[in-house]
Amino acid sequence: MKILFPAAVAAALVLASPASAHDVPACVVDNAAKDPSFVAYRKQLLAAIAARDVKTVVAAADPKVQLSFGGDAGRQTLAKWLSDSKGGKGPIGVAFWDELAEVLSNGGLLDEDQGYAAPSYYAVQPPPGLKDGFDMFVTGSMVLVRKAPDGNADVLDRVSCDYVKSLTTEWNTPWLKIETRGGTVGYMSAKFLRHNYDYRAGFSKKSGKWLMTFFIAGD
Repeated sequence: MKILFPAAVAAALVLASPASAHDVPACVVDNAAKDPSFVAYRKQLLAAIAARDVKTVVAAADPKVQLSFGGDAGRQTLAKWLSDSKGGKGPIGVAFWDELAEVLSNGGLLDEDQGYAAPSYYAVQPPPGLKDGFDMFVTGSMVLVRKAPDGNADVLDRVSCDYVKSLTTEWNTPWLKIETRGGTVGYMSAKFLRHNYDYRAGFSKKSGKWLMTFFIAGD
């Protein structure tokens, strides 16, 4: 499932649900409030993730939940990955739990026919005319672009909730070299950047019950 909402439509949904129901960054969109049953489901799932409750998280997934593009699927595989991740093993170690929380904490978009896709910057269709390679999304407002990978370096630009192009091949670093849509080249804190191919999730309502149908990364 891939829900693509035009950016103009998604913009009208920014903070559509009350902050008390689900806190999201300022530039994240979320229309989950259209279905209170999903809001309740997500709240319970986030609580289970925070508690590292394997049993509850697995029960919230579809029996055939897709976990990779290489054939990994199903509740048994999910349970193993979650359990292994507690010990630093699994596909990405302890970060697997963190990715689950990250995806569910950054909004999403609900479509009555297709279900719910998260995070919202995965579900929203990029703006028309976006150049090739601009496939990283800045998840904050007024995020600084610096001259060097240093928190004290000169500020070259500021970016809010927009797409940028990655100019780096080294991902395990706190700073990434990027190019803004305006042509500024500099460094941005990695914590504000998400790639289109990072983890994302899909949810469907089956027989009146919400279930996670995929949690995948890559393409």
